[in-house]
Formats: sequence, structure tokens, C-alpha cells
Amino acid sequence: MGTISAARLGGISLIVGPLVATVLYVILFMILGSNTDPADFEAVGADVMARSNAERAFLLIPPIGIILALYGMSVLHGAISKNEALFGLGLVMFRIAVVATIIGWGLVQAIPWLGGAGWPPTVAMSQGITTYGWMIGSVGLMLMSCAVACNREGIDQILAYVVSIVMLVVVIFSIIAILDGDQLEISELISGISYIVITVWSITLGLGLLKKA
Repeated sequence: MGTISAARLGGISLIVGPLVATVLYVILFMILGSNTDPADFEAVGADVMARSNAERAFLLIPPIGIILALYGMSVLHGAISKNEALFGLGLVMFRIAVVATIIGWGLVQAIPWLGGAGWPPTVAMSQGITTYGWMIGSVGLMLMSCAVACNREGIDQILAYVVSIVMLVVVIFSIIAILDGDQLEISELISGISYIVITVWSITLGLGLLKKA
């Protein structure tokens, strides 16, 4: 078996991980998903039960894509010279978001095991964990993107600052959604848009690592 450098594997992870996770999220939730209000926990649970086994199997993949992104960011950390500590703090917060996402998505997968009576509380727990976890992760991504911006020039620097601003918006609306569950729908919409922005940024970071490999 051949060997692969950390830079090459990290670059591939930054490209493939977020791309796969975001594409599946868009297909499964924005295209194939219903227009159910995420604050209507009973309806969300019913939607999960209505999904085919194939769809539920595909739902297992996005968290793995986020784990790949985490590895890629960990490799990128070694290439940051200015504000390395800031990037490191953001990376810790992003790790928390990854764990929260896995737990939240795992709870969703458990809904069919529980039956109708278990839907609302399980969905509520999943929403709460993922929303709070993603809020923390968004702060982390904001810090990491600011650190990256200090180490880049031109379009790469501008893109990093754009990501930072988008993450700030996500943090604000996540807090609003946590304090007022009726705002979960707009919060999830903004988060979905942020996934696309992050994916584009992550691909550029991955390509940069591959050039150094």
C-alpha cells in the first residue's frame, strides 16, 4: 500500500467532505424534504418516519463529511503562521460542533425505533443539540476564517472575510432560534445557505493544500 502525505489527505478531505455533506443536505432536505416547520416536532418526526430506508442510509453520510472537514482543518492549522492561536481556538469550537452534529443526527436516526410517542421529545433534543452545537461551531469558523484571512491575499482573503461575516449572521440567528423556537425555520434556512458558502471556501482551502503536497 502506498503512502499519502497529510497535506494531500487534508486537501482531499477539505474538498470532498463538505461537498458531499452539503450536496446530500440540499437533496435530502431542500429538494426531497417537505416544507414542515422545524418547530413542529411531531410533523418533523412523521417526515422522518416517511423516508425510505435508502434516504435514511444517505442521512448517515453528511456527518462523516463533516468529520473529513475537521481533519482537513486540523491539517490546515499547521500551515497557519499568523494568528495560529486564534485558528486553534476556532478549531476546538468546530470540533464541538462536529460532535453535536453526530449526536443530533443520531437522535434523528433513532426516531423510527421509538414510534409516535417518542417523536416530539427526540426531535426537540436533536434540534436543540444541533442548533447550539452549530452556533458554537459557527463562532469557531468565524475565528478560523479571520485567521486564514491574515495569512492570505487577494480573492482568498476576501473569501475568508465573507465566511467570517456569514458565520456571524448564523450565530445571531442561532441565538434567536434558541431563545424563540418559532424562529427555527429561518435559522435553518440561513444555516443551509452558510453550508454552501463554507463548502466553496473549504474547496479553495483544499486546493491550496494539494498544491503544497
